[in-house]
Amino acid sequence: MGDIKPDLVKQYLGQECMSQMQLNKLTLQKARSEFARFEGDTGSSEVQVAALTYRIKYMTGHLQTHRKDKHSRRGLIAMLERRKKLLKYLRRTDGDRYGELILRLGLKDRVFRSEERRVGKECRSRWS
Repeated sequence: MGDIKPDLVKQYLGQECMSQMQLNKLTLQKARSEFARFEGDTGSSEVQVAALTYRIKYMTGHLQTHRKDKHSRRGLIAMLERRKKLLKYLRRTDGDRYGELILRLGLKDRVFRSEERRVGKECRSRWS
């Protein structure tokens, strides 16, 4: 009666038996460990952007399934804006870390095009 079978324990505690919330926590822990600049780093810009990126990917899939979930859509938009602000800060303060981060995450460097256009229009109207 006291026999513990390791293969059954692995089967029951494996990732295929985890709930979605547990999988999300595991993914965020992996992102924090991958992008941490030092041991125990959970608040640097890179870690925050990586965590937001994984949450955005999950929420995008959720919204493709549940199209009428307006409250989650609003949360997704808030996450996108927060990531955009963090990327803008990182680009302004340390361009090398910014470049490495977007390369590792597979993001595009088109976050600030609207601001560049706006600055260009202001300069043209001022000097014309």
